[in-house]
Amino acid sequence: MEFDYTGNDIVNADMTFVSVLHQYDTYFNCSKGRLKMREEKDEISGFMSCRLIHYVRENTLCPKESNVLISLVKLESVEEYKELLGRALGVLVVVEKVRSLYTMRGRTRVHFDNVIGLGKFLEIEVVLDPDESVEHGKVEAQCIMEQFGIQNENIIAESYSDLLIAARK
Repeated sequence: MEFDYTGNDIVNADMTFVSVLHQYDTYFNCSKGRLKMREEKDEISGFMSCRLIHYVRENTLCPKESNVLISLVKLESVEEYKELLGRALGVLVVVEKVRSLYTMRGRTRVHFDNVIGLGKFLEIEVVLDPDESVEHGKVEAQCIMEQFGIQNENIIAESYSDLLIAARK
């Protein structure tokens, strides 16, 4: 479901603007979880980066835990790594988006995403300390959802990559 993030609950939220990020995610076939190479350009500073990201997350209609492993890729090696992984695993799908990034409550990231081929979405990411429980993060995410007027039925279980794959069938 495409999300209209111009409502008063969103506009009046106590958020801090961080940046606008142009993200180009190449997803590779992977037997467990998801594996993507994220090429990112900060549209404010011009800073460019690339990361190889593996994550495991259930497709559920509620706030969910992600187990993530991230490795920085040197910019001069991006094309070489992308070709190597593409040859070895195969490219599954490419997701391109412009992300307006805000923070809230010090550690929660709020993403306003405009995904090419899908539309506009809002994503809430609560970054937990190592000693915090997943349940604590879910409660915080649920509080922010309530503040924004987001119901559980508005949650999309799948990732953008899953939605793009489904759209091409």
